[in-house]
Amino acid sequence: MKKISFEEWRSHYYDVPFIEDNYELLESMQVPIECISNGINFGNIEPKFVRVFTFGSWHEILENGDSYFMHPYLGIEEEYDYIGKDEKEIEKNLKDLYGYVITSNLYKKNNLFN
Repeated sequence: MKKISFEEWRSHYYDVPFIEDNYELLESMQVPIECISNGINFGNIEPKFVRVFTFGSWHEILENGDSYFMHPYLGIEEEYDYIGKDEKEIEKNLKDLYGYVITSNLYKKNNLFN
C-alpha cells in the first residue's frame, strides 16, 4: 500500500460511542479500552466518542465537545496530552497522530477496510 496523505488519513474515520456495549468493537479496532482518557479524571466529563481512523490511531471526543489526545508514543521527552477545542491545536495533534501512523506503518497494518 502506498503512503497515504494527511488529508486522506484524517477523512476516513468512525465515531464510535464510548459505551460498554462497544468495548469489544473498539478493542477490535485496535483501541485499548484501558487507555481511554488514560485514567485521567476530567470531573464529570466522560468520553462521548472515540474517533477511530481507519488507517490507524484514534482520539477521544468528550461530552463537552473537547478533543482529548494522548501521545505516549512520542517518547518521554516529547510526550504530551491535549484537551480542548482550539482548531490549531487539534490540527497539530492530528498531524502528530498522522506522523506516528506513517512512521510506524500502521496505515499498512490497521486499515479497517481490509
